[in-house]
Amino acid sequence: MKIQKIGCWGLKKAFEISQQLDNLGFKHLKIAVNLSASQFLDPDLLPFLREQIKVFNRDPSQIELELTERTVVADIEQTLDTMRQLKKMGFIFSTDDFGTGYSSLAYLKQMPVDIIKIDKVLSQV
Repeated sequence: MKIQKIGCWGLKKAFEISQQLDNLGFKHLKIAVNLSASQFLDPDLLPFLREQIKVFNRDPSQIELELTERTVVADIEQTLDTMRQLKKMGFIFSTDDFGTGYSSLAYLKQMPVDIIKIDKVLSQV
């Protein structure tokens, strides 16, 4: 699928840029990458990310994986399992647009999320 190829290109580019910034002396910067639901639920995601960690010699905590609420609720059990595995590897998670209609505090409590980005509409209420 094209979306997975584009998503993999974006992830690979984030690792590459992280390495370049590190080489320029900008150590320990984080790069956020938004993942689509289909990309996050792709069974090849974990092996791909493991490979990128090795190829670019990166600390996974330098890559913030950003998920929208729609991504999280697409398949909550698989999402939570994948998140836990990636969290064990060292990746950081953020939820984007929290409060746009799909949110549930019960889901949020289950997720190993480091950063919550609240939607502007919700914050104006």
